[in-house]
Order: sequence, then C-alpha cells, then structure tokens
Amino acid sequence: MRKPGHDGWKERIFEVQQAYWKGSAVIGYEKQQKINTELAEILSNIREQGRNKIQGSRDISEQFDIGLYSQSTVRELMKKFIESSCHVSMLCTCEMTKFVNVIMGESVKILREPPPCHFEVIAIGSLARGEATPYSDLEYIILVDRVESDIKEYFTKLSMTSYFLIGNLGETNLKYMAIKELDGWFQDMAKNGFKIDGLSPQAGNIPTGNGTSDRGYSFITTPDDLFKAYEYVSNHPDEDSLRGDLTAMMCFMTVLYSHGHKEGPLLQSLRLKVQAMELSEQRIHVNKEMLESDMRKFDFAPDQRLVDQAYTVDAKRQLYRFPSILLFDLAVTNGIFEADAWGTAGQLLATKTISEDFHLCLMFQLAVACYVRLSAYLYHDSQDDRISLASQRVRINCQQKDPSLNSPGDRWYVHTGLVLALADTMIPMKTALGSPDVDTARVCKHYSTESTSSSQAMCRIATLQHTGHTTLAFEMLVKRFGQLDLLLKPKGVHEWINSHPEFADQRNIEILANILLESLRFNEALPLLFYLSEISTGCDKETIALSIAECQRGLGDHEQALLT
Repeated sequence: MRKPGHDGWKERIFEVQQAYWKGSAVIGYEKQQKINTELAEILSNIREQGRNKIQGSRDISEQFDIGLYSQSTVRELMKKFIESSCHVSMLCTCEMTKFVNVIMGESVKILREPPPCHFEVIAIGSLARGEATPYSDLEYIILVDRVESDIKEYFTKLSMTSYFLIGNLGETNLKYMAIKELDGWFQDMAKNGFKIDGLSPQAGNIPTGNGTSDRGYSFITTPDDLFKAYEYVSNHPDEDSLRGDLTAMMCFMTVLYSHGHKEGPLLQSLRLKVQAMELSEQRIHVNKEMLESDMRKFDFAPDQRLVDQAYTVDAKRQLYRFPSILLFDLAVTNGIFEADAWGTAGQLLATKTISEDFHLCLMFQLAVACYVRLSAYLYHDSQDDRISLASQRVRINCQQKDPSLNSPGDRWYVHTGLVLALADTMIPMKTALGSPDVDTARVCKHYSTESTSSSQAMCRIATLQHTGHTTLAFEMLVKRFGQLDLLLKPKGVHEWINSHPEFADQRNIEILANILLESLRFNEALPLLFYLSEISTGCDKETIALSIAECQRGLGDHEQALLT
C-alpha cells in the first residue's frame, strides 16, 4: 500500500527515476524535492485563485430563485452566469498553461543536453478547449520539425521526465497507469488529482501514447506525419479506431511550450493543412452519425432517475460530457476550428449553424457543467466530482430511508434554482435531439425556446418534485395548468389529457400523480393512478398498486387498501 507522505516512498521513486535516466540527467534528490515543492506551490496557488474567482459564479447561481419563471429575467441571469463561468474556466486554463510551460522548461533543464531540433508541446483535451480545471488530466503531444532515431530518443526521455515531475506531485493514483503487475495486491492511497492522461486503453493522449494503438500512432511527430494519420482516418471512417483522439486534436489544440520558435509555426502549419482538406461524403455521413449517437448516449436529465440514485450525480460524466461532446461533434461536422470551445460556439452561431436560443442553452449547460465540476473538485480537493442535485435536507431524508447511503457531507450540493434552470434548457434540448430519425442539423439551426415553453414548464414542475420541493411543484402545476377539479369527474382523466396535451406522455401523468400523492390530495391522485394501472405493464403495476393502496388508506378505506 502506498500512502501520501509515507516514509521511504519519495526516495524509492527517485531511485526508479535515476535508473531510467542512466546518467543522462544530473539531478540529486534534494534538487528533485526542491523542484517538486515549487511546482506544488504553483499548483496550490492556481487552485486558490479558482476558489476565489468561482465565488462570483456561485453568487449568480443563487439568484436563480426556485419560483422564478420570468423568461426575460432567467435569460439575463443565464447570460451573466455564462460570462462568469467562462471567465473562471479561461483563467484556470491560462494559469494551467503557464504551469505546464514551467514543467516542460524544468524537464529540458534536467536532461542537460539541448533539444536536437525545434519543437512545440501541444495541449489537447480540456486545456485546449478552454475548459481546464487545476485538477484536470494533462493531455498533450509533441510536434517536431523532423523525426530521426536520435530525435525520437531525446523526446521520449523528455516526455518521461515531464511524467516524473507531474507524478512526483503525489496526485497520480497508480490504478490509472494500467500496470498489470500491480493488479490484485497493490493499493494506492494517493488522491486522484493533476496527472498525465494515463495508460489505459481509453486514455493515452500523451507524447509516448499508451502502447495499445493497432496502427502505432506516435504523438511525438511532425505536422506532416500527424496530418497523414488524420487524413487516413478521414478517408477510412469505418476503420477509425482513433476517431475521437485524432479528430479532437485537429479541432482544439494550443501551444504549451515552444523551443526555437515564438509563434508556434509547427502547429500553425498543421492547422492550415487540416483546414484546407475537404472531408469526403462518407466522412461527413459518419460525423453526423457520431453526433446523433452521442446525443442518445448522453441522455441524463434531472428526472425520476434522481430519486433512484438518491439525487447523486457525477458532474463530469452526466452533466459536463453532453455540452462538451455536442460542441465537439458540431465543430467536426461543420469543419470549424476555433481556439477553444467557447469561441467554437460563437462561430457556430455566426455561421447560423445553430440558432440564438440553441447557442444560449448550450452555453448555459456548458457553463453550469464547468462550474459544478470545478466546485466539486475544489470541495473534495481531488478529481472527485460527486454532487447532489437536491438540498442537503432532502439528502438527509433519503439517508433516513436508506441508511446504506453515505453521509450527506460526502458531496457538493448544487443550488436548486440552478438545477431548475439547467433542467429548463437541458430536457427540452435532449428531447428534441434524441428523437428517432431526428434531423439534428435542422434542430440546431431552428431551435426555439418559445416552442418548448410547455415542456419547459413541465420540466420545472418535474424537477421540483424530483428534488423534494413538492409544495412548490403543486403551486406551479396549478398556476400553469389550472385547477384539478376535472380529475374528480367521471372520465375526468381522459378530459384532462385531451385538454392538456403535455399529459399524453405517461411519465408526466406519473409526475402529476406523485405530486398529488405527496401533497396528500388523495381524491385527485386516485383516478390518475387507476388510469396508470390500466395502461402500464409489468413491475410498474406493482408500484402503482402500492400508491393506490396508500391513497385508499389516506381516504380511510383501509379494507379496500388491504385488498389492493
């Protein structure tokens, strides 16, 4: 077992690194520890800056009142929040870029010998997209002006030296290094923080790669060779095993460190080649399929599933992935190459690829995702992105029902008003994009929040109910859809559905029934539950029967409840 700060581990790691260098680097143990201390202090300062700056976004998030439903007010708040969150993300990105520049500079010094050619260290991933945090994995490649055996050897050593400096910070949990010899017996207690991308088959966006590529892509390469690899992928999309890696690189790249040049001509020459290339019809078709499949894959929404998982959400996987991947897919599909994700969204709007409403909703989702991801990381001081989309009070209630849940303090809580605003934009957009046989390009271009106002209202009501604010959900339900007396009449449920098309969706009827049940309005809930029992099948019937029995008990009919 390795524990942070455990006696002897630093010395052992230093010995391993010395063995790798085999005398090609002059650095003693004390010098290594001095460099490590300085780098750790820089990283700590960046995190403190992030902690201070994110308070502005938090203040705006708390202005999203739970009962707020004025579209003009909400839109203005969304714009303010986007601006604030974007500022924090770009600040973290800028500071982390400087930090990696220092790491690469120290790595060059450690190797003693001057670099054999001009080279540029290029960021890919979140650092290139302008979405980095001070805990994000570092994804990077090295562009050189020529590749020869001695050059490849030097830059392999340089890459390994940068890995050592990053690993010495103590935030690289070895499980991410995919070391088979450690499986089953070695436990690493180091936190998961700032580290290289890793060596698992799903990772490996680092200069030396992860060793799993069938075609042996190297990320110590010339612009010409990397472009040839990209060109091959573009012309053979069915064989595109590295589609995500190579295509993402071409969309978002930025210079982290340059030797021999100031303007980054190696990256610039690569960009010009990519931008001049015309994608084949087959590739364009595959790109569109990729966009549509990703929209179906990232289907999370603040819906009934929140109850099943006690309102716990992984910020990166369930919130951040959707807007980030959507932006990336749209950039690839439309051949847009901007400096970062925020600029890409602006260019998509400028070219009228997406509507103003789609742009606002997408940017807000990205802003919220970046905000909650960084907030969770800062809260846990690691790449732990567990958050709750319900209040701590609701979480405590969940724990009382299920003592196996972790304590309410084990996650960061999102302000409920912000959750509601996120649901207002996310659920209608995902519904529109995730429909079978949808024309994604048309949805993006003509998307309008006015056409989704009814579904937004239902989303807000549902989210209030799912996050434990039943009283507010009921008040909004009555305000939006009117009194519920109709439900008490014979065939009243059918008349209600005919009068309110939103409730043709069975899920919305279930939400309405649950709100009434939790509000102890058993008379109105009972006919809805009987209707649901008629149209539902399988295990749903058992759940509905229990709810019917609860209503009957609430109305004093204990004998009928027992029969049910």
